[in-house]
Amino acid sequence: MKLAFQILLPVLVLGGAAAIAAKMIASAEKPKVTAPQPRTPLVRVLDAKPGRVEIDVRAQGVVEPATSVTLSAQIAGRIRAVSERLRAGEFFAAGEPLVWIDDADYRLALVQADAAVKRSELRLAQERAEAEVSKRAWEQLESSRQPDALATRQLFVAEAEAALSAAKAQQERAQLDLQRTIVSLPFAGRIRSTSADAGQYVAPGQALAQAYGTDFVEVRLPIPDEDAAFLDLARGPSGERTQHEVTLTADFAGRIHEWKGAIVRAEGEIDRRTRQVTLVARVAKPFDDSGDPLRQPLSVGMFVDATIRGRAFDNVLTLPRSAVRADGTILVLDVENRLHARTVRVLRKERDVVRVEGGLTSGERVAISPIETFIDGMPVQVLADEGNAATAPKVAPQEGAK
Repeated sequence: MKLAFQILLPVLVLGGAAAIAAKMIASAEKPKVTAPQPRTPLVRVLDAKPGRVEIDVRAQGVVEPATSVTLSAQIAGRIRAVSERLRAGEFFAAGEPLVWIDDADYRLALVQADAAVKRSELRLAQERAEAEVSKRAWEQLESSRQPDALATRQLFVAEAEAALSAAKAQQERAQLDLQRTIVSLPFAGRIRSTSADAGQYVAPGQALAQAYGTDFVEVRLPIPDEDAAFLDLARGPSGERTQHEVTLTADFAGRIHEWKGAIVRAEGEIDRRTRQVTLVARVAKPFDDSGDPLRQPLSVGMFVDATIRGRAFDNVLTLPRSAVRADGTILVLDVENRLHARTVRVLRKERDVVRVEGGLTSGERVAISPIETFIDGMPVQVLADEGNAATAPKVAPQEGAK
């Protein structure tokens, strides 16, 4: 009996469990089967408002003098004195004396030249008087023949006139040499370096100092050749070129300084290595503080950032970079909020925005949210009211848009 109970008990337990499981399965509800609903992407949109836009070109460069010369002696002599302005960094006015060379020898030479002119004038007067006497004698004795130039002393008069001209030229030369004992420059400028001092003997052509003009400074601005499309670099029939306005900025002594100038020319060659075009900007009165004692002068050697005002283009739309796909198309919404690809001409890509030209009319809606998978005609949901400026993307305003 004990053995039979041990055998029947597991069988009864398994049978009961099977009966309970069968009843549970029979009473369970069948799952409902529903078709999956397609997900409609959410996108942000921007109303297209094409307008007139000026494309600026940015570059960097170093300030250089527009006029740079070597101050040299034109005569030989010992330096008698030098100006206090003849020091590195000092400013000087146009025509201001900078170096005085001992003029004793040149004053004596001028005296001798004056005496030679007087002697030549006396000789010429004598020759002319004698020529007049000889001419009258010839007319009395040889009136039937043409006057002889030698007999009437006309050749002596001509030689005396030439001697007087030579003496006057020597006198002028002596005057110039005396004037050249005072060395100056014909423009206002600044001393860069000096190599002369009092007591030094100098020879003609010897360098005394390096200086540059302060009326103008120039900045060489290399730009990529593709940026040249936004500037008017072609010369007209008269050789004139549009002078694009340029704004120079520099961070100096903890303050941002700004100067205005203009592009005056483009250098004649394109760099063979970088394929860049070099423009030259000129700034007038770079050391004028304009009444601001804290204003930093545009000093030679300063590194500056330049913003060149470029050409104006019509029918241009500014979009965030995410709005333009890799194939150069943008996605436009129709009235049913369905997406369609539109090919546009990318005028310029900037750091945060893209300027596109053509292909859009005012009022069309452009999707500016990135969409990984796109099927033409796919429906989307607009994330916010496209007319609400608060939900519009942060895009730089379009200059000149009407």
